[in-house]
Amino acid sequence: MDCKGHEAEGLLKDEDLEINTSDDSECPNCSPRSSKRLTLRIIMIHISVAALYLIVITAWLKATLPARLPNLIYVPARDALQYQVTEMYTREDNPNPFMGMTDASDEAWHSLMEHTNFRLTDENLQRLNRTSVALGSGGYLGMPTVFHELHCLKMIRWSSNLTRYGHWFGVRDHEELQTHVDHCMDVVRQSIMCRADMSPMTFYWTLKSRVPETDFAADHECVDWTKVEQWLEERRVDIYGEGELNHPVYGASYPNGHRLIEDWDVPKKLPFVPLPTSQRLKV
Repeated sequence: MDCKGHEAEGLLKDEDLEINTSDDSECPNCSPRSSKRLTLRIIMIHISVAALYLIVITAWLKATLPARLPNLIYVPARDALQYQVTEMYTREDNPNPFMGMTDASDEAWHSLMEHTNFRLTDENLQRLNRTSVALGSGGYLGMPTVFHELHCLKMIRWSSNLTRYGHWFGVRDHEELQTHVDHCMDVVRQSIMCRADMSPMTFYWTLKSRVPETDFAADHECVDWTKVEQWLEERRVDIYGEGELNHPVYGASYPNGHRLIEDWDVPKKLPFVPLPTSQRLKV
């Protein structure tokens, strides 16, 4: 039997002793060519599924993640600038709380300006490569540019009705009112051109005129203002607070929470206003 065994072994070729690791062992009736086609189909299916997943994930991210402006400069509130589609309807017959000259509209404007000033940190100033006025409570005074622009609109609003708002202006304010208004109008002009809202407006015909009417209702890409206010609320600064702003020569900027009229006569009539006892430096 041993001889027969050796004879049997001698009938085997060397290649028959090699282990077959190809797919042919699993499919003995398949030719090598068909096996390759099957493998190629499997690979293509995997690629197609992966591409489909990529398309779905990309669409989901675009739909769920907030759109942001290019990060060309450092802005401390960058993470708060989340964008959304907002329909703006600006016809004269569509009033809102900010329109008109009433107590209610005055209150709306006052509330809008509540987050004018916020606290900057050392890191913020370093990244901005800027300096600012130190605050008595720590940090440095900052103002988002949008609130300077809103201040300018408020100034233009006041100047359009001096009978109602004239008492808010001092003597020097009245003397330089036109200069201030010109400055404010140019600030608004530059801001509008800077942002360049290119969402198109359309027109329609009416029977009351041969000239087409403007359709003011349109979608715009707008900042989520609520999130901006939430970010500022955490860093809000009351510049009228006791000891918060202190001039290095003249003392308290807003004694008893008020701006002094003599500010316009620096330094002729500007007396030194000492800091509150709690804010004085101990030596």
